[in-house]
Amino acid sequence: MTIWERRTRTTRQLELQGMADWRIAGVRGAFTMPRWAPDNQQFILHAVRKVSGSWANPVLVYALFLVDAATGEVKQVGTEVPEDQKALDLCWRPDGRAVTYVSGPRRLTTLSLDGGRVAWNDLQFPGPAHLRLGNYTSDGEWLLVTADDKDRNGRGNRDVWVLPHLQGTAKRLTQTAGMDAYPTWSPDDREVYFVSGGASERNDTWGIWKIGLARKSRSPQGAPTEVFARKGEKILQWKEGLEWHPSSEYLTYMIYGPERFSSQIRRAYPDGRPTELMIQQQEHWDYLGVWAPDGRRFYFNSSERNPDQVVIHLYDAQTQQITHDHSGGKLDALPRWSRDGSTATWTSGEAHRYFEEIEGFIP
Repeated sequence: MTIWERRTRTTRQLELQGMADWRIAGVRGAFTMPRWAPDNQQFILHAVRKVSGSWANPVLVYALFLVDAATGEVKQVGTEVPEDQKALDLCWRPDGRAVTYVSGPRRLTTLSLDGGRVAWNDLQFPGPAHLRLGNYTSDGEWLLVTADDKDRNGRGNRDVWVLPHLQGTAKRLTQTAGMDAYPTWSPDDREVYFVSGGASERNDTWGIWKIGLARKSRSPQGAPTEVFARKGEKILQWKEGLEWHPSSEYLTYMIYGPERFSSQIRRAYPDGRPTELMIQQQEHWDYLGVWAPDGRRFYFNSSERNPDQVVIHLYDAQTQQITHDHSGGKLDALPRWSRDGSTATWTSGEAHRYFEEIEGFIP
């Protein structure tokens, strides 16, 4: 198993030191993409190992591993767990000393880097309540989640909640028909932005909405309000559908259209200014992206009509040029920047992770 670091003109192999017979795990890369620690120097990934059974019916165990991005040295974090306890989604605590992960309906665990696990108290979600994580407030006291209470026939709603770290009463931020999901904190932690169908189960328009929260209690302050919506357009139904620009001036989001084989990446301004087109390549599906800390470079996924042939592009906001494309990316392999802006990682297939060094990209 290897990790590749791809510099501006050279490629070298970075061997993982200390994973033995473990393989990087993922469901087409989803949920187990490398997640950078706040220190910019290491990231965490999910791995799987066969312990018994046949290849047709294997018995598997899972574990999280911390990787030093410079040396490839790997350290297992915590003990291995059976398949029904594996991490399905995870995010870092803001202090970089632990991660919080989902391992099943209504099951949250915080795992510290020294291996200690703390299970969260039952937070009383309705129905099956399959959870997907948003992010923490900057002080690490509150975590956003999306709870999906669909029944066996696929009917139900998605709503946004805010949870006090480890224990306490979960607070429901939305309680309407249809889809409210993919929440993210505003840069000042005072508001939550999310994608919503506007309280309609069968709405052909999904816009960006927001809700203000009390500073200490995080209770909702009034009803959610629409930031913007464009008739007939749906924000991409994806966890990373909303991305703040480092300046906090606007959000980027993706919508399908307007042509049959195309999509756009646009800017949305919380102050009510009209949305703006940022990226639209002819006969391309331009999907999700993430900003580098400098606010100039934007890595995004794109495909030319065929969604199985997704490549990764780099957009320069200053020149508005798109360059630096790489094959082998997947839609669910959204790049992740290190906090210092020198490296981005993404998933390619089941067994590899890639680094892209962009030092020297900016003149």
